[in-house]
Amino acid sequence: MNYGRLSPKSIKSFHTLYLEIENIKPKNEYEISIATKILDQVESLSICRGLRLTSLRSQIPGPIWLPIIFGCIFTLILAAMLEIENMSLHLIISFFLGASISMFLFILVQLDQPFTGQFRLHPVELEQIFLFENWNKTSSQYSPPI
Repeated sequence: MNYGRLSPKSIKSFHTLYLEIENIKPKNEYEISIATKILDQVESLSICRGLRLTSLRSQIPGPIWLPIIFGCIFTLILAAMLEIENMSLHLIISFFLGASISMFLFILVQLDQPFTGQFRLHPVELEQIFLFENWNKTSSQYSPPI
């Protein structure tokens, strides 16, 4: 899944893992409970993996980008046409308007594909989120992960 692409090796490994766990033949109640927990965790992993794959593929369509860009340009043109007596104040206001619009566009682009690019979300952050979620569920059994 690195750089927004699926790895055939990871698909095969995940499928093999799932088949191995499915073929476990528990002999007593304890083994049944352990096998059930393992299967639940693998299913949870499968759901999280599917959500991550979905987020890799989700993008803002091109027809939506067109009005966003034109709206930004139109807003800057209207700001430039304002009649303000103090020219330095006019430039400052226009600068901050342009800066805020560019920051919003940058954030929009980054949120569009969070797992690719220079500012992507790395597996370390995902592992920390997963550890925190597990720690919150079973806080009495484990110590904090960080």
